[in-house]
Amino acid sequence: MGHLAYRLSLLSVRFAGRTSASVRVAEFVAARPDPLRDHAQAVLQHLERAHAGELLACLHAHGLHDALAVVPRGLDRYGVSLSALCRDGVRSLRLELPNGPVDRLEEVALGLRVQLTCRCRRDARS
Repeated sequence: MGHLAYRLSLLSVRFAGRTSASVRVAEFVAARPDPLRDHAQAVLQHLERAHAGELLACLHAHGLHDALAVVPRGLDRYGVSLSALCRDGVRSLRLELPNGPVDRLEEVALGLRVQLTCRCRRDARS
């Protein structure tokens, strides 16, 4: 019995989820993993354990005065995703990096980089 060979060609790309988005095939093929992916989990855990108060103050400074607590959920070259507990429920928020996108944590603006990269004493208890 003979075997047939088929050549596949990617004709379109569409990401699906709560929302969906189409992406040009050339952009999809050229995409590379986020450069902060290897550090993201450790940074997020550190932010949650050692800098939750500063994150909450940051939200208040940006006008979200009814935020009662905040949990960092994601970090990528463009910014930080947060979940904030507010008086009316939970909100998903995004804080863009002021000089993003970045390729390394060292490129993050100094004021934010300190919290993202420090290994302060408060984290040693965890």
